[in-house]
Amino acid sequence: MHSLNAYIVLCQNPQLDGHILSLDQKDGFELGSSGIVHKPYLWPDTIISMDLTRVGQTGGPNLERIRNLGAKRAGLDIVAAGGIRDIDDLIDLKANGVNHALVATALHNGKLRRSDLERLC
Repeated sequence: MHSLNAYIVLCQNPQLDGHILSLDQKDGFELGSSGIVHKPYLWPDTIISMDLTRVGQTGGPNLERIRNLGAKRAGLDIVAAGGIRDIDDLIDLKANGVNHALVATALHNGKLRRSDLERLC
């Protein structure tokens, strides 16, 4: 979202109650020019921490960024995205308070199986 004002107006729409905000990062830089990553009081209850540099790279999730985002607002529900390799990463995320993840590559390459996911649920 390029305009913080546009985001604020959108959030006033009651049909958007329960929306999720994706805070995307690539090569260590926050994407989007609205600066919303520095305004946690405007975040919804659930955000996605997406590290686009790690998508498809199986280098592990960006736990440092996830911890930093979580420290900015109490009670935040974070969805981890980018770099998740296997069940061990999901266990590490859970240990860091993350209960949701977007996973693709680990499923496609067979490093994460349905039985692994069933163990976590």
